[in-house]
Amino acid sequence: MASFTDAIMTSNVTDEEVRNPYYFGVAAITNGQGGGADTLNEPQEIVTPVHGATAFVLGCSTAVYDVEYGSVNATVTGYVTTLTNLSVVIM
Repeated sequence: MASFTDAIMTSNVTDEEVRNPYYFGVAAITNGQGGGADTLNEPQEIVTPVHGATAFVLGCSTAVYDVEYGSVNATVTGYVTTLTNLSVVIM
């Protein structure tokens, strides 16, 4: 898994602080002896390595928001969302 500053995963942020939104990529390879179907390599993004199995990289993003809302008689009357500051994002 790696963190990035952009959605197309070109700028790795391993040595930088977390940003909001937060982009990350997860690479996985399946067990080639698992008995699954070999039909997953239809999309260009899913590959079959030389020694079998199935491999892919999943690109994801997540964002943390502050939500301010109004309520009358237990009914939400409106809300506003804004990206939260980094002190809330960093765990």
